[in-house]
Amino acid sequence: MQYQSHLLPTTPFLLLAAACYARGSENLYHWLLSNRWFREYISNYRAGKGVSLRRTAIAIALLWLTIGYSAIFAVSLWWVRLMLLAVAVGVTVHLVCISTLVRKRRPFPSGPDHTPAGDSDRSANATPTQTTSD
Repeated sequence: MQYQSHLLPTTPFLLLAAACYARGSENLYHWLLSNRWFREYISNYRAGKGVSLRRTAIAIALLWLTIGYSAIFAVSLWWVRLMLLAVAVGVTVHLVCISTLVRKRRPFPSGPDHTPAGDSDRSANATPTQTTSD
């Protein structure tokens, strides 16, 4: 018998862990919300801010890669393949409908006093080069 390991989406498990920790252990709940890997992800999702475009794109790509692989190589029944594709379409629609988190970018400095990042270093530390002509 062949064993197949599939990637599962992270968000439902993180939210379930947060809900269980909130009810069971206040320390674990605060640890999860202050964890450097999960803090921003969970707080943005819970606040309704959405998920970043990059994470959404990665999730959709991994979804289609894993379900596509399963549908082509791991499953031989046509109706199971059809169900897998229906699940992939449904999850893709759900991910696309989740609001996209848009980060505010710092304004680009402009004006006569602005020098690009590398130029000020070069002019301050530059040593004149001597050229000799023969």
